[in-house]
Amino acid sequence: MKSTIIKFCLGAIILTFAACNQQLKTAQEETPPPSNGTRTPVETPIKINLSDNVIKEEIIVSLVPTGDIDKIISDFDKYGANIIKRIAPNPPMFLIGFDTKKIAPDKMLEELNRHHDVRGAEFNKKLDNRG
Repeated sequence: MKSTIIKFCLGAIILTFAACNQQLKTAQEETPPPSNGTRTPVETPIKINLSDNVIKEEIIVSLVPTGDIDKIISDFDKYGANIIKRIAPNPPMFLIGFDTKKIAPDKMLEELNRHHDVRGAEFNKKLDNRG
C-alpha cells in the first residue's frame, strides 16, 4: 500500500515538473537575431504563486541525465544552497534548501530553472493527510 502511494506521489511530482518546465519555456521569448547571427533571450517576468502549502525555502530539482548536483550547489553557494536529500535516482531528483534572506524564493526558482544542468525545478509542497 505504501509503495503504491509513493509511486503515485512521485508520478504527480514528475508530471508537475513537466508542466512547470513547459510554463517556464513558454514564458521565455526570444528576440529576432541581431546582424551577427546570435540570439538574445528576452526576460519575461514569471508570476509564482506562493500559496500556503508551498515550502518557500525548499526546491525539488530534476537534473538532465548528465547533470551534476554538486556543480549546481557550488553555483548557488552564495545563496546558501544545500542538498537536503536525494529524492530519486532516475531521473536524478534532489530536494535542495537555500537562504531566503539571500535571495527571494521566486528568483531562486527562476535561476535554477535556467541552469544548464536542471531539467526542471519547483517548490516543495506540504501534503495534507487524507483520512
